Amino acid sequence: MASIDAFIHEPRVVYFSMEVALCNEMPTYAGGLGVLELRQYHMNEGHSALLALELLHRYAYPPGDVRSGESAYDIPRVRELCCFTTHTPVEAGHDKFSYDLVKRVLGDYIDLPTLQHLAGAENLNMTRLALNLSEYVNGVARRHAEVSCHMFPGYRVHAVTNGVHPFTWTSEAYVQ
Repeated sequence: MASIDAFIHEPRVVYFSMEVALCNEMPTYAGGLGVLELRQYHMNEGHSALLALELLHRYAYPPGDVRSGESAYDIPRVRELCCFTTHTPVEAGHDKFSYDLVKRVLGDYIDLPTLQHLAGAENLNMTRLALNLSEYVNGVARRHAEVSCHMFPGYRVHAVTNGVHPFTWTSEAYVQ
């Protein structure tokens, strides 16, 4: 099974089946976490949100400790461990999977009502899942953070420049 460190996301890959897309993400993000104990996990784009599901599974309360109506998972602890960077300012770029497919692939790994609460009622929205399970969220530029806040109202998306800042490395003539 591949580790998270070994995963290289190839944006040119085109999946012809949502099931193949979801299954492709499973061993990397969920299975690879089993060998890692970190103080902080950085989810880079929504496809990495399965990492947060693995953390939920890891930090589930013992069944006898959960009262009726309480979450079976230590969601605040998972949020403290996760931060999330979103790169995609268009709706079509955010992975969504039907819950029928999720049940086929994940089984009862995480209970469905919790998953729907965190990832969306109609479909598992990987970006929404990452947003709900991350203490800190950022976009890759100021404008991108603004667009993301409009796409996902109610979430604070910070702006972090994505390493491209021509004013610090180009000549004055080029800047003008």
